[in-house]
Amino acid sequence: MKFALNYDYPPVADFSGLFGTFDRLLSSAPGALRVPESDRLAVDFFESDTEFYLRAELPGTKREDVGIEVENRVLTVSHGESTRAFQLPEAASSDEVSATLEDGILTIVIGRAEEVKPRTIEIN
Repeated sequence: MKFALNYDYPPVADFSGLFGTFDRLLSSAPGALRVPESDRLAVDFFESDTEFYLRAELPGTKREDVGIEVENRVLTVSHGESTRAFQLPEAASSDEVSATLEDGILTIVIGRAEEVKPRTIEIN
């Protein structure tokens, strides 16, 4: 028995459609929480050799109006009605998380785990 492989078939496209269907079903369910697009917490995520950074613009926000938690390698940021959760990369150290809120910019810094930080080896 021979099988023909179709390399032009994009299986990922099927999954993205499936996720879109789930999203529509869940958001249209009775009692579903709907957050207006303008209230969603938009973030930028970037990294350096030693740290990961998450940055969000929160103009006019006070420190006490923002909640940040780390549990089971998930970083959760809450602001008003909006909550976003982020799965931390394997290379992140959930014990090394700090945050600042200055001039309406929330910056969360997550250290890299020691075993994955690049280091220079001296040649003797």
